[in-house]
Parts: sequence; C-alpha cells; structure tokens
Amino acid sequence: QAGVTVVDPSTLVSLISTVTSSNMAELHRLHKEHHLQMQERQIKRDEEIVRRERERDEEKARREMDRDERMFKFMNQMKESNEQRDKMIINMCKAMAPGARQGPA
Repeated sequence: QAGVTVVDPSTLVSLISTVTSSNMAELHRLHKEHHLQMQERQIKRDEEIVRRERERDEEKARREMDRDERMFKFMNQMKESNEQRDKMIINMCKAMAPGARQGPA
C-alpha cells in the first residue's frame, strides 16, 4: 500500500519509550523552572517586607529622637526659667532683709 510504513513492534515500543522519556524530561524541566520562579518571587516578597519593616523602624527611631530632642529643650527651658525665678526670689529676700539699704542713702 502506498504511504504506509511498516514498523516492527520492538521499534514502535522503542519510539514510544523515547517520546515518553523526552516528554517526562521536558515536564521535569518545566516543573523545576516553575519552582525556581516561585522561589524568586518569595525572595522578592520577603525582601520587600524586610525593606518596609526597616523603613518603618527608621521612621519610628526618627520620631523618637525628635521627641526626645524637644523634651530635652523643654527641660532646659524649664530649668533656666526656674533658675531665673530663684534669683528673683533671692534678690527680693535680700532687699527685704533687715538692714538692707532702702533706696538711696
């Protein structure tokens, strides 16, 4: 018959085996590639999470430093204010003490 190729059974089995083996190898390669892509995506997600956490921690530290600095300035102002008040009280006490000069002599 024209166009018909006769293949003995052992050649056919060998051919099927080769095709199956080739398909399995390709399937294995694709699966491995997919697994690597998934790992890469997970690494990128993890890196992004770490980056965001680091930025948040840095911002928090900046806010705490600003707050501490403002508190320190305020405490210094309070201290200076208290010192000025104490000097005024001492001067008033000196002026009102017995024997203190009252006005020009």
